Amino acid sequence: MVTKKKKTSTKKPSTKKTSVKKRPRKIPRASKKQDFTPYVVGGVAVLVVVVAIVYFLFNTVFATEPTEFEPDPVLTDEAVIILNGEEIMFSEIRDIQSSLQMTSPQQITLSQAAEELVFQKVLVQEAERRDITITSEEVEQEIEAILVQQGRDLEGFRAEVEAQGMDYNAFLEQQKQGLQIERLAMAEVDEEVTDEEVLSFFEDNPQFFEEGTEFEEVELLIRNHLTQEKSFEALIALGQALMMQADIEFLDDDYDFSVDAAQPIQVDI
Repeated sequence: MVTKKKKTSTKKPSTKKTSVKKRPRKIPRASKKQDFTPYVVGGVAVLVVVVAIVYFLFNTVFATEPTEFEPDPVLTDEAVIILNGEEIMFSEIRDIQSSLQMTSPQQITLSQAAEELVFQKVLVQEAERRDITITSEEVEQEIEAILVQQGRDLEGFRAEVEAQGMDYNAFLEQQKQGLQIERLAMAEVDEEVTDEEVLSFFEDNPQFFEEGTEFEEVELLIRNHLTQEKSFEALIALGQALMMQADIEFLDDDYDFSVDAAQPIQVDI
């Protein structure tokens, strides 16, 4: 049940429902001049909100020079969107807006942040429908594997997260959802990468490799990269389909992303 609360805005709220039919979501791709290895390490989820562990650690929490962004003070939290019966809160969208702003050269609007969050949530809902679940222990194991490479430990990492003003359990919940989406993406791939595709990538992209690199040395790396790329594209297609089918009710026009005027978000990768 949606609890009606007093709005902080004087604008009359909208209570319209819509099945979102809108522009195709643009898929970020590696630049031809970009080093191949970091793109592969980044994993399947390139969009900030679809990130599980690696991108969050290196591009969000510990970003050295984040874009300055000061959201309005949250005086009262309330549901602003109902997605398939699930309430999406004002604070959730502001959190996504802040995270996106750290890696975007453009100003992120509330409606853009709402769209990214809804896109993430329809995928999480689908993962849960398919019984794809992640435990807190699994998340911490993933984090710990990264921290070991950096000579750090989980206890110190938790202190760093909390020093950023984040609740550690809320952080783990975000990462659970990221891993759910990542596993959903892998499940969506209906065909394996062929040997011909791997060899073709190696021959067509010499700029990604040091001179003299033998194919056998990077074959597995390329195969993993192409598998991740296929799963990401399948995930985007699935997310678009789910967005089209979703029952979305906007309780405030500021969060309504169903109009085509919204611009795609540009994210620095």
